[in-house]
Amino acid sequence: MREDQFAVPATPGRERLLFREHKFGGENGPRPESGKDDFLLKHQVVELFSLFNKIGNGVVAALEIKRGLPFRATFEEPAA
Repeated sequence: MREDQFAVPATPGRERLLFREHKFGGENGPRPESGKDDFLLKHQVVELFSLFNKIGNGVVAALEIKRGLPFRATFEEPAA
């Protein structure tokens, strides 16, 4: 799947949807890093993956991106 698209899984009675983003006046092609086998991830991306590992099978209710990097996440967790 390309960086400028994301999918919503199929549910009973509804087909799988594919959403694609278009930036007006911006670069819409693949990023140069996509052709490389090895590259460094920004700290915010590493932190996002660590959060995903922490919440496991949990639900991310909202994920805010600023300047192409994860900025804020709201996720569900059991009440204490």
